[in-house]
Amino acid sequence: MEFLTGTMLWGLLAGALPVAIHLTGRAKPVVHRFPALRFILRSQRASSRALRIKHLLLLLLRIAALALLAFALARPLWPWPSAAGMPGATVRGEYVLVLDGSLSMAYREHERARFDEAREQALAFLERLAPESRVALILATEEAANLQGRLTLNHPQVRELLQGARPTGRGLDAGRALQAADGIFAREPETGLPRATIFFTDLQRYAMEKLAQRAPGLEGGAATAPLLVVDVGSEDARNGAVLSARIPGPTAAAEEPLTVTGTLRPVDPARALPVDLFLDGVKVAQQQVDPKGAAEVAYEFRVPAGKPGPHACEVKLAQGDGLMEDQARAACYVAGRPPRALLVEQGARDSKEKDSGFFLRAALASPAAASASGLAVTPVKVEALDVEGLAQYQAVILADPGPLPERAWEALQRFVAEGGGLFVWLGPRADLLQARRHAYSEFAAHRGLLPGRIVEFQRLEPPLALRVAAPNHPLLARFTAGVLSVLRNVTAGARVKVVPEALDTLATVVLELEDGSPLVLEKSYGRGRVVLCAIGPEPDSSALPKNGEVFVTLTLEATRLLSGRGEEAEARLGRPHWLDLDAPPPDGKVLWRRPGDAPAEVLSIDVGERDEAGGAKPRARLMLPSLDAPGIHRVSWRPPNAKEDRVLLLAVNPDPDESDLARMEESAALAALKPWKAERVRRLDEARLKGVERPAGRELPVALLGLVLLVLFAESFLSNRLYRGGDEEAANTPS
Repeated sequence: MEFLTGTMLWGLLAGALPVAIHLTGRAKPVVHRFPALRFILRSQRASSRALRIKHLLLLLLRIAALALLAFALARPLWPWPSAAGMPGATVRGEYVLVLDGSLSMAYREHERARFDEAREQALAFLERLAPESRVALILATEEAANLQGRLTLNHPQVRELLQGARPTGRGLDAGRALQAADGIFAREPETGLPRATIFFTDLQRYAMEKLAQRAPGLEGGAATAPLLVVDVGSEDARNGAVLSARIPGPTAAAEEPLTVTGTLRPVDPARALPVDLFLDGVKVAQQQVDPKGAAEVAYEFRVPAGKPGPHACEVKLAQGDGLMEDQARAACYVAGRPPRALLVEQGARDSKEKDSGFFLRAALASPAAASASGLAVTPVKVEALDVEGLAQYQAVILADPGPLPERAWEALQRFVAEGGGLFVWLGPRADLLQARRHAYSEFAAHRGLLPGRIVEFQRLEPPLALRVAAPNHPLLARFTAGVLSVLRNVTAGARVKVVPEALDTLATVVLELEDGSPLVLEKSYGRGRVVLCAIGPEPDSSALPKNGEVFVTLTLEATRLLSGRGEEAEARLGRPHWLDLDAPPPDGKVLWRRPGDAPAEVLSIDVGERDEAGGAKPRARLMLPSLDAPGIHRVSWRPPNAKEDRVLLLAVNPDPDESDLARMEESAALAALKPWKAERVRRLDEARLKGVERPAGRELPVALLGLVLLVLFAESFLSNRLYRGGDEEAANTPS
């Protein structure tokens, strides 16, 4: 209980006044002894004891009257239970509520998800807000979704938005969300009310580690409001997950064995767990995987690839846990003929020389490499190149290309514009004069076939190290952390200088040297792609061939990317996704089916004009809205003059790191949140928002004043009876 005017409690000291008056006002009687009155005195002693009790009661009533009067003037607030069942409190202030909507918040503990716990606490907090309090709402994922982007007095609207919020299955960028909260405060003028940001999260280690890496750069910007972190996570949460599901490539030989590999995270590393493989929704295999105490364990299935056409495979854990979104992982492929790549090489000058084609053949043409990549590679000499037969290949690799006739370059342009892939290695034997003519040009179709301006061949003294320029590029999607670590230690001793052109917006620098000069560039050309490597694949140019894992991975992934032609598509959960469609439907209508039993949705596509380069077919671009459901998404349409629908399958999987429920320690988490001077609590109703919260309750001054009057009435009644009885007794006493 608290008081609005607590200083009036000093009035309780007035309760001592009746005691002082009682003690000082007592007259000491004079004793006269009369033997004849001894029998009367004996009876008077009995009545005086009763009279003393009445005087004491009268004294207590007078003290109580003064104390209650002081208590009423202090205006006490009586705690009253709120509608949410919490100790009632009216909160006056301005608040931004930030809800962690990442994948780990969907974990269910005690039949309730962490996100539901956070939402329940946020709704209870809204019940406590005073009418003059303003509130905003942010759903935090990799982006900050401003569900209510301005401070508002409309509490029912914010409550409705809270009730409709759901975890997205994406990652969390806590720094971006908290900066968005600061931005809301910065845009709103000060009203004199206290401000605070309230962040509901589970302190997942992966997300907080990302924030800790950004924290030094955030130190300069002071937070506009204090931060209160409501921790809804738990220390003992554990979950299993399918971390990866890999197939050799976007295509597989029909009816031939298909190998599906990947890794799992077991719930209990000491127990074996059953794993199922589903092909087109039908369970085709199961195996028991024994972790043997390891935190991660590999698995492998080998099953028939199926009939010609698109297929979807899913690897699922047979025993679920509290987080179902990461219990399965999907992959798509097309059964049929494997994609074919043509390797064009100059050949060695003599029998002892190992030219660039030798090292590329070692990476691509071996049976093991072809099996791992799902590619069929055909080597051919420059002089034997058949430009009329390019249509039977999906990718062409030019290994340190020498002089090519202009007719061959024109055929390559048409080949790429119609959807093929071109992989060019520029080494010391490359004909740079011809390459310059087909590099960047402001007036050429698509600004030229090759990306950038090609200048000259240069020797590098000392050699320069390689580094990643575009970490999210699809060319690097299958590079493991180990391969990337080795790649940063690879050096180049020679290169062809390529200058990127800002006007060529279709080109991207994927890898570069430590001086910032481009090394590997990728460019869209028509409906195809071109990858240009500014070094040769021989040891004289770089240390790539000596680092076989990096060299083979780069060569295979570039060739696979160029030959896939969009048939293998893996999208990110919660993000929109663009698809290029061949032979678009005449009416522009495409059916999109999400995983599960949801009805199909009709989407409209934008059909482009006929490509100027070689008269390519019309290009159709389809945008799928936010992909919020993991699993297999199915896109189908009816091409012109076709009797059957064409089907494209899209695998959507969550980030395995986002489903790891490992938590960051409180001290480390608060250090990562240092720019906001955060305070952590377990429950919001237990938090003390200093200078913001005042106890809610009912002020009862009228009731207390009524009680004072009742006490005064009792005092008056007792006093009247007491003194009137005394007068009657005095009148009846014999003189």
